[in-house]
Amino acid sequence: MTGPAPSRPPEPATQLWWWVIPDAPDPADLNLLTPVEQQRLRKYSAPRPAAQFATSRAAVRRILAARLGVPPESVTIGQAPCPDCAGQHGPPRILQPRTPLHISVSHTRGLGCLGVSMDGGVGVDVELLRPVDPAVPATAFSQAELDYVNALAPGIDRQTAVQRCWTRKEALLKAVGIGISRDLRRIETKPGSDTAVVPGPGTTARAPRSWLLSSLHLGPAHLAAVARRPGSGPLTIHRYTAEPGPGPGRGPDTDEGDPHLTRAGAI
Repeated sequence: MTGPAPSRPPEPATQLWWWVIPDAPDPADLNLLTPVEQQRLRKYSAPRPAAQFATSRAAVRRILAARLGVPPESVTIGQAPCPDCAGQHGPPRILQPRTPLHISVSHTRGLGCLGVSMDGGVGVDVELLRPVDPAVPATAFSQAELDYVNALAPGIDRQTAVQRCWTRKEALLKAVGIGISRDLRRIETKPGSDTAVVPGPGTTARAPRSWLLSSLHLGPAHLAAVARRPGSGPLTIHRYTAEPGPGPGRGPDTDEGDPHLTRAGAI
């Protein structure tokens, strides 16, 4: 007598997927773009920005297809209504197939990220670590964030601190669904803690809510932040590759050789 087939364990409430972006688009990724996306791709005059767009669209489509159990070609990504004005320029959302999943996408030179959540929204931002405009903190940071940045000596430590604040701020606003449409100096991200609960701004459609912000290094050259709902459980982190393997071309949940990567389920 055989017992019932083992059930599939539930997916974590919030996942972060990240992938490496090449210097030029991969033909296999181009084949996954819709006609509208192909038209947008032709507007890029340099291969690196084109690769950021094509690689990220293809990665998002493949990851979501594996999560939803459908072919990648059937996944349609659009935009949700803006929670402030109801215009069609809000955060990204999955139009087809129908699903309650929330998503957020970010990419920069060399790396892209996808946040997936079943629990009330998600926001992600990733940045290449590089020198930043010294005028940014005074125009975009709260007093507590300025104190955090100015306590560090000029140079790489202060530049990293500035980008830490910036990625946290962008991730928070993406989770709310409004992008950079507020006085950024009034958005407090508590950068002194890797993970902290912070207040998010309200919108026309929703009262202010709290968010759980986490910062992490994705390798030595990139800094990322994720905003999710408090109490939504652990954040699991996965590297996506286009190579065959379990799941959507995924490698291990963590890279044991890189101390900057966070063990899956640890945040």
